Amino acid sequence: MRKEKGEFGYLHYLKVYHLLMTLVCLTVVMILVMIGFFRYHSMNHIYTVIAAVMAIPAAKFFVEYLVLIPYEGHSREVYEKLDDDNYRLLTELVITSEQKIMYVDFAIVKGKKVYCCATGKKMDSKELEKYLHKILNSEFDGVTVKVINDLKKFKKEAEHIKNTQSNLRDKRIAELLCIYSM
Repeated sequence: MRKEKGEFGYLHYLKVYHLLMTLVCLTVVMILVMIGFFRYHSMNHIYTVIAAVMAIPAAKFFVEYLVLIPYEGHSREVYEKLDDDNYRLLTELVITSEQKIMYVDFAIVKGKKVYCCATGKKMDSKELEKYLHKILNSEFDGVTVKVINDLKKFKKEAEHIKNTQSNLRDKRIAELLCIYSM
């Protein structure tokens, strides 16, 4: 079943998808090379060229799979405790910038405020906060971004944000977070 960006289980889905696509592309490459070799008894033929071109998407899928390997999502129980109808909850976002790849466990969007939970040990929360602030404020003025490194503190912030007034732009802000995610 297909998962969308920001949904629970998306990271696992994406890893499986990229691994399967890598294997499919490599299988096609091998079949093309073998067909050409058995037909022409040489490697100098059009099938080798087609196989070399097919290796490009295989490499692309494999690199994306390698990028995703270090990241793991939280359990469904943690997700269900945080999920609420009062705000938009996104999970398992792998945000890509020009310099870094940053993993966001959870993100809450409500009232032009974005609260992110990034529990990774190597995560630079200030850099993530600065980057998200830049990309979100490029389309909307006044979006505040706060990155929290502790899940318990994030749960407390989730309780506080329930009382915040919703904004018409919350849906678009969540879409932008998904756009900048893998």
